[in-house]
Amino acid sequence: MRDETGADPPSHRTQVEATGGRTAVHGGSGNQYVEFGGVWARMAVLVVGVSGASAGIVMAPEASEAQYVFYCVLLILCVTTSVVCLWFACDGGRKKLVAFVGLVAFAVASASVAAGSYKLLADHGDVEARITLRNDEPMGDRGEVTMDVDADSSRSRLRIKILIEDKYSYDQCDTFSKVSVMPMVDGKPLRDEAVLLADGGVGDFNLHGARERATLRAVVDTTQAGDNCQLNLRFDSAVLHDDEWWLL
Repeated sequence: MRDETGADPPSHRTQVEATGGRTAVHGGSGNQYVEFGGVWARMAVLVVGVSGASAGIVMAPEASEAQYVFYCVLLILCVTTSVVCLWFACDGGRKKLVAFVGLVAFAVASASVAAGSYKLLADHGDVEARITLRNDEPMGDRGEVTMDVDADSSRSRLRIKILIEDKYSYDQCDTFSKVSVMPMVDGKPLRDEAVLLADGGVGDFNLHGARERATLRAVVDTTQAGDNCQLNLRFDSAVLHDDEWWLL
């Protein structure tokens, strides 16, 4: 619509100043624009991102080496994504409000994934356990020993690596001997879940619920080695873990 002079009137344009250095501009077309940030805002984003990634790596929960590496890679990717999004959102330039909100939302989502990965690793990552034998005396054929397992966090499964040692080095019974290991629940050995292990063998046991403490029963079998064999049991490793598909 033209005015009295015959010229087109200027398009409607309203500029609203907001606090914090943020300027929203509303044009006649209905688009909203945002100007936010600057050099100091970008520096703040960079410092917070580097500090957060460093803290997340240094304070990572206990886990296996593969789980720790996967967590660190995911953490770095998420933090990098968040920093890049906020870097462009806080450049001080004029951009559409939709684009600004999208960048901030993507940054928040990436940070949430990083925090979630930390929580999942803390709740389900592999945890080193301690094993104590109630009787540490050498055992012969059909000898039994009860073992107490203790860890700092609860998990649903236990993985152990057992070592069989001769009382006398010249016997060489360890090569032909085996040990049957079974979990105990409520004081009862679950013989149907027993795992037969040779020297250096690895067994994985269902603890029937998340537990910080568990009990195992071991029975020595020297049938193929000889009746006079005397053996000691040792453990190279003991790890409590969960049977989750996404854990490495």
